[in-house]
Parts: sequence; C-alpha cells; structure tokens
Amino acid sequence: MRPVLVVLSVTLLGWWPSVARAQAPEAPPAVDAAPIRGPRLADRAATPARFSRFSAGPGGPLQAFSQLVNGLLLGALVGGELTPSRADGGQVLLASLAGGLLLGGAHTVVQAFHPVSLTTAGTIALGSAVGALAGFGVATLGFSSFLVSALVGAAFSQVGALVPLLALSNADISGADLELLGMTSVLAFVLTGLSLIVFDGGLSRVASQVALLVAPAVGMALGSLWALGPDLAKGRAFKLTAFPLVVGLATFIVGAAATQGNLRLVGAAAFLAVATTFGITYFATSDAPGRPSSDEAPPTVTPSVTLTQAGWRNEGLAVGPALAGRF
Repeated sequence: MRPVLVVLSVTLLGWWPSVARAQAPEAPPAVDAAPIRGPRLADRAATPARFSRFSAGPGGPLQAFSQLVNGLLLGALVGGELTPSRADGGQVLLASLAGGLLLGGAHTVVQAFHPVSLTTAGTIALGSAVGALAGFGVATLGFSSFLVSALVGAAFSQVGALVPLLALSNADISGADLELLGMTSVLAFVLTGLSLIVFDGGLSRVASQVALLVAPAVGMALGSLWALGPDLAKGRAFKLTAFPLVVGLATFIVGAAATQGNLRLVGAAAFLAVATTFGITYFATSDAPGRPSSDEAPPTVTPSVTLTQAGWRNEGLAVGPALAGRF
C-alpha cells in the first residue's frame, strides 16, 4: 500500500505545477512604443536659440550697421583719391557703395552664423573706429599718398573689429567695461592733443599726426587692461569722461580769451583741468570701503520728525512724527 501512495504523491506533485501554470493569466504581449515625432526636449535644449531669422545674436544688426557705415566712409575716401576730377561725384558715390557693400555684407554674413551680444557689437564698432585712425597714423610714416593711407586705414579698421570679435567669441563684456573702453579712448585722444599743443615744435608734423591718431587705440588697449579688474559702477565711466571734458573745454575757451591766443599756456591749463577733474571725479564717485554702493544698498526707512502747517487757516506750525525712506 505504501508504494502506491508514494507513486500517487509523486504523480500529484508533478501535475500540480502544470495546472498552476495553466491557470495563471498570461502577460499581455509587448507593444512597441510609438515613434516620437518632432525634436526632443534634450535636442531643443542643446540647440541655441537664434535672435531672429537673419541674426544669431541681439548685437548682429548693430555689428552689420556699424561696418556698413565704416565701409561707406572709407570707400568714399578711396573713391575721392581715385577720381581724377574732384567735381565728379558719381565715382565717389560708386566707391562708397562698394565699400559699404563689401564690409557691411561681410559682417552681415558673420553675424548671421555667429551670435554677438549688444556690448560685443559696441566693442567691435569702437575697435573699428580706433583701428581706422591708427591705420591712417601708421600710414603717414611711410607713405605720402592719401590713397595708400585710406587703404591702410580700411585694413586696420578690420583688424580693430576682428580683435574684439575673436577675443569675445566665447565670452561677453559688460556695459560698464564698454563704457570704460570708450572713456580711455576719448581721454587718450584729448590728452594727447593737449600735450601736442603744449609742446608745440617739440615733434615733427608727421610724428605729431601719428601720435594723435594712434592715441585712441593705445587708450583702448589700456582700457582693456583696466577692465580685467573689478567693474566700475553703472554710469561712473560716463561721469569720468563728461566732467573732465566739460571743465577742460571751458578752461580752454576762457583761457584763450584771457591770454589772447597763448595756446601753450591755454593747453597746459586745460590739460591740468582735465587731469584734476578726472582725479576728483574718480574719488568722489568711489564707494567707501565696507559700504555697499548706491546701486546695491537696500531700501531703508528711518523714524524722523516733520514740521507741517496747522491751525484753522494753516497759520500755525505743528511738529509730528514722520518716516524718512531711502530707495
């Protein structure tokens, strides 16, 4: 009897898993997910957004416009030298349009594929202007032809435009640093001009022209070194430029009238006025150590006392509490 029970038990144990598998519900067949149509979110994040259909960055239109104006001016200068008769304005206009089309078209293509910010475009415009002046100054050393000077100025203008374009290709410049570059370029030109007036006759005519025309480029280079440090407060560079120039101009005009045309004395007085006003403005607009600047200081409200009219016909005075706020 025992062998029969053992055989029956073994048979039941072997049959039970098959019954359990037969009664267990089958898993639904795997269905392939529908293909994703359109760009994925990761692809959208990896693709940089364009500023517009024709510009990769917000400063592209300014870059193209500044170089268009640069090409028109330099083309007109070249055309004026190539025209045999000064009265023939048709060839001058044609050369001006050709220069604008060449430089403006080239930078239009560049800004369509390379994103440029507004401050970078302003730096490119400034570099192009000081580069053209430096080119004219350098050309006067070895060439007497104005045509060659204009061509060298056009070449240097593009060097001045490409240097900030390449230097800021993976970075950006703040508005305060752009103001700083403009300040150093203008002040370098003004101070160099006043120095040439003071030392009249100390340099030859050609050397004086070279020094005056190259000064803005040197000032911009010094400003770029200054910009490596902490940024100036917003609007501070404008004050450091406007106040010395206004005081220096007033000193020059009043001095010229008082000294009856003694330009050396007037130039020295104007130079000292510009330098002194710059120093005073620099320290007057600087923040005290440990004190937040006016742009970063939080709003404050302080209890105060006020004096106001009182009485039946507002003929008296009354003292009351008040609040003084600083925003």
